[in-house]
Amino acid sequence: IAVETSEMLSKRLKKNGIAHEVLNAKPEYAEREAETIAQAGRPGAVTIATNMAGRGVDIKLGGNAEELAHIELRKRNIDPEDENYETVFDEILPEFEQQVEAEREKAMAAGGLYVCGTERHESRRIDNQLRGRSGRQGDPGRSRFYISLEDDLMQRFGGDRIKLIMDRLGWEEGQVIDGRLISRSIETAQKRVESFHFDARKHVTEYDDVMNKQRQVIYNLRNRVLHGQDIRQEILDMVDDLLEIAVVIVCDEKTKSINWDLSKLEERFSFLFNTRFKFKSDIELDRQSIFDFLRKEARQMYERRVSDISSRLAAIDTILKEKAGVEIERSGGDKPFFDFEQHTILETMDHLWNVHLQEMDHLREGIGWRGYGQKNPLHEYQKEGFAIFQQLLDSIKEAVVRKLFFMEVAKPEDVLAQIEAEKRRREEMERSMRMIHDSPLEAAPQAAPQAGAQAMHPGQAPGGGAKQQPIRSPEEERQRLAAQKRARRKLKGA
Repeated sequence: IAVETSEMLSKRLKKNGIAHEVLNAKPEYAEREAETIAQAGRPGAVTIATNMAGRGVDIKLGGNAEELAHIELRKRNIDPEDENYETVFDEILPEFEQQVEAEREKAMAAGGLYVCGTERHESRRIDNQLRGRSGRQGDPGRSRFYISLEDDLMQRFGGDRIKLIMDRLGWEEGQVIDGRLISRSIETAQKRVESFHFDARKHVTEYDDVMNKQRQVIYNLRNRVLHGQDIRQEILDMVDDLLEIAVVIVCDEKTKSINWDLSKLEERFSFLFNTRFKFKSDIELDRQSIFDFLRKEARQMYERRVSDISSRLAAIDTILKEKAGVEIERSGGDKPFFDFEQHTILETMDHLWNVHLQEMDHLREGIGWRGYGQKNPLHEYQKEGFAIFQQLLDSIKEAVVRKLFFMEVAKPEDVLAQIEAEKRRREEMERSMRMIHDSPLEAAPQAAPQAGAQAMHPGQAPGGGAKQQPIRSPEEERQRLAAQKRARRKLKGA
């Protein structure tokens, strides 16, 4: 039963003066779960529990002696960490064991634990678990379930048909619904619900298989990059794949080679590799020859770019170490460009993979509507998911290649100039801070001897000696100026 139902039953029992305990997911009841279970098997005890409460705990007839002893110690305000706790526990435990044994005999004589189900669950397994609460380990017990045609299970499956049968048989309102036909109808309804849930879980698994296969491809590539396995070769393979796709699209075998628009390949090459490119006039108009030529050009460009950027990075590392005292450790060791390659692939993959997951979620939300067009939603999801995944792989390759060919590294002399400018800026800032923090009160005693005895204060004493002004702290000076300000405003207001 639901928590709301258990609360409703509790109110009705209270109204009829029946003492009982409630066991559900609410915090005030969950805290007393062990105490409630310990006393649920005592004679005359009534416990209202949901099907999720007290799972994995047997209800012992007569109660649980050990738990009852713990409850008694808590009533006496004896803390479990108290050194006398175990001693007192051992003293009172035999008393509760005798009490439990006597109540156990009384409960067994009354028929044992009686399980009363207020409705049938959608799953037969849950009903069987509730029945299994009674008759544990050879103890006597009984179980009985009560249903209504207004229950959710009966309303969804077979309620109208059973109601029609009852009207024909002349059953009246409130009469006990019993018989093999009714039990069979309830069991049939439960089987339908279980079959529905099984199909739903099966479909979820089939849809998840599509994402699992895609996830394996992405994670395998990501793990190889993380562990630094053939990153350079991965990038060269990406370059080959992009060139191959471009050549296949432009150099269609169904079209005569003289009609191939090689300007599109030139634009694509310039777009990917950040350079102006033109085919030679004497190039052989063959698909394989064109691909080999583009592949060779792209690899040579990448090798030159790696060499140039690596030398720049090495020079920058040396400048930082000598001028700024900063030593950079690169995971690539003697290959400074390795870090850029690794970080570029990982960053691009993570971003585009997150976008891809959102697109797959959107696809899955609306794919069920394909069923109205006499199409299998699962097959449509697999087909479109594969197409989207191929676009993802192509986007990763294109983004990685363009980032590596378009990225710029500062020249060593620019870095050196920036370090020198930063040093000058900090030195100027330090001088300014020292001038600000130099106190004029500290400079006054040094200026007095230079001024000579003739530099008298306007408030000179009649004997010719200068009146010495008291040296105030900054806080006293601030308070004096504030008092003068308040006095001026007071006079002005008057």
